[in-house]
Amino acid sequence: MLGIYFVKKLSVDELYNKITATLGHCDENYIYQLMNTWQEEDEEDGIIIDRVDCNLYDPYSWKVMSLPVRGQGCRHGQCFDLKTHLIFM
Repeated sequence: MLGIYFVKKLSVDELYNKITATLGHCDENYIYQLMNTWQEEDEEDGIIIDRVDCNLYDPYSWKVMSLPVRGQGCRHGQCFDLKTHLIFM
């Protein structure tokens, strides 16, 4: 069996616009839910999490993030800038 796919290569700006048009908004209680998840995992070790520091700089470009994002399954707190990520892909 042979399959042929036709694809259109999108520019970074086109892809960025498509993604931002479909992005959902983060629940304002999400960070607290995330902290509770970490807390449950770390309770066995006697570690207590009482705050989470968020860096405003993208970890790849070290520029201030214009649109901080994370993967849907990510459980860490650090975000990255969407446009920077698309440029590096």
